[in-house]
Formats: sequence, structure tokens, C-alpha cells
Amino acid sequence: MKKETKRQFKQALKKGDNKTAKELKKDFHKLIRLHNKVRKLELRKLEYASSGKAHNNFRRNPHQFAKKLLNQDTNRNPTFQKPAAEKYFKSVNNDKKRGYKYRPLKGMKRPPCPNQPFNTKPPSLTELTNYLMKRRNSSAPGINRIPYLVWKKCPKTTDLLHEVICNIWRTGDIPMS
Repeated sequence: MKKETKRQFKQALKKGDNKTAKELKKDFHKLIRLHNKVRKLELRKLEYASSGKAHNNFRRNPHQFAKKLLNQDTNRNPTFQKPAAEKYFKSVNNDKKRGYKYRPLKGMKRPPCPNQPFNTKPPSLTELTNYLMKRRNSSAPGINRIPYLVWKKCPKTTDLLHEVICNIWRTGDIPMS
């Protein structure tokens, strides 16, 4: 229908029939909008079907699903040559930018000095516990994905977490795991 309407529109322009051409142009744009709506619905339907398949695969075997998800082929070779990469990174990471002195904008007022000194002590156990209690049970912080519910319900694990946080705070060294 789009192609036919477009063909008729071009013919009307060639004949000089502006009134018919204007109507055909409106019809053509209506058909384009209709086509886009149908296309979006089809894409949404395909997306819904694929997410349903993924959900079923996860339900059947979560370990295999995670293994496939995390062990995707990431060993790909770059599509550019070494000289091109060196040229790009030399232009991006040059020492001229590092020594640049930033100045305040004209008319910008300097903020007042703080009234209280910054607290450099690690958080107390009660502060950590209060923070954990405010979090949603189903959410999980960090890459280990341990839900907040574990930290809320197991006070021994919260004590251990507090010790780790205090140790990191004092030494400045973040453990690998």
C-alpha cells in the first residue's frame, strides 16, 4: 500500500494535480505511521518471546544458564592496526593536558570553608546496621550479589563485614576477594 500510494503521489505531481498529490502525501504518511506501529508491535512480540525462552531456560537449569551467560566468547581480535591505536592514544593521553591549571569562572563566588571537620573515622557497627536495615531485602550490593537480607538476618556476618570495612578504612588496601 505504501509503494502504491507513493507511485500515485509521484504521478499526480508529474500531472500537476497538487490537490490530489497533497491528499496522497497525507495518506502516505499515515501508512508510514501505521507501518511503524505494526513493526514496533512485532519487535515487542519477538522480544517477549525471547525473554520467555530465557526465563524458561533459567528455571530449568540456572547454573547452565549462568555459565552460558558468563562464558561468552570475549577473545576477539581488534579490527584496527597497532599504529592506529598508538596514534589515537597519543592524541588522547598527552602530557599537555595534565599540566593544565583550571581557573574559576568569572563572577563565581568561592564557597565558604566548612564549619565542622570532616569525619575520618570508619563507620560504627550501629551506623552500618542502620544503613543495612534501610536497604530493600531483594537487592544485592557489589559483585558478589549477596542480598541485603543475609546481612540483616545474620548479625555475625554483619560483624565480619564491619571488621573488613574498618580494616580497609585503616590500611587503604582493598582485598582481591
